[in-house]
Amino acid sequence: MNSIIFKGACHKKLGLLLVFLCFLAAGCVSTFKPQVISCSYGFKGQLVADTNQRKESDNFSILPPSGKNWCMNEQSSNRINFLTNKFIGQFVEKFPSDKETAQQYWALAYNVKVKDTDLSTAQKVKLFMEKWFPGGATWERIDGQWHALVTSPSDDHKLTKSEIEIDNTYGDDCVRYSASWFEKHSSRYRGPLVHKEEGFACRHPSSTDLLVVVKFHETHRAGYENTRLALKYRAEAEQTLQSLEFNMKQ
Repeated sequence: MNSIIFKGACHKKLGLLLVFLCFLAAGCVSTFKPQVISCSYGFKGQLVADTNQRKESDNFSILPPSGKNWCMNEQSSNRINFLTNKFIGQFVEKFPSDKETAQQYWALAYNVKVKDTDLSTAQKVKLFMEKWFPGGATWERIDGQWHALVTSPSDDHKLTKSEIEIDNTYGDDCVRYSASWFEKHSSRYRGPLVHKEEGFACRHPSSTDLLVVVKFHETHRAGYENTRLALKYRAEAEQTLQSLEFNMKQ
């Protein structure tokens, strides 16, 4: 068990994804019409058609979650995202509340360059992750690559639980981690948010400075967790968490 404070690149990137469904944009309230919610409603994504078809990035590939009604909203050279909530594929007659739309679930993977850090063993990957979280890690794009840079931590996030352990599921230089934290002020959802996350972080086998992360992430408004849905989507995301394959560089 490791006591760490999380304010990382993955959360900052996920925060940008909370525009999903545009439910919280003021204009949506006045223009909303009863409809079946699809991945294209306020969200530039497509419904996953084949849950057994691998999705490729430059350095890795993963499978989508095993269930239906997952959207794929990004497939780039360094990132693949799947996202869902209880409204996808459902007929909705009225505008959902911010408490309902804050319940979001991701299965995703990404890679990030780590400069001036030794990742040559699992223990060193673990040490990097322990430093990366409390430092308030963020990403900077340099020459088309994402780099991990440590910045000042924020008082807006309070860690409530965390673990980082060496794990050989994907090879020798990997850790498995889980964390939950409290976001005090979420202006988009008009109140505090709870984040829960778990996954793997591995040094890419063909690179000394490339870290690959695959994970499941969920959010909900404090006091409004839907445990049944969270368990359902976590079970579906297991297919993604267990599907990581590294693309070896020539």
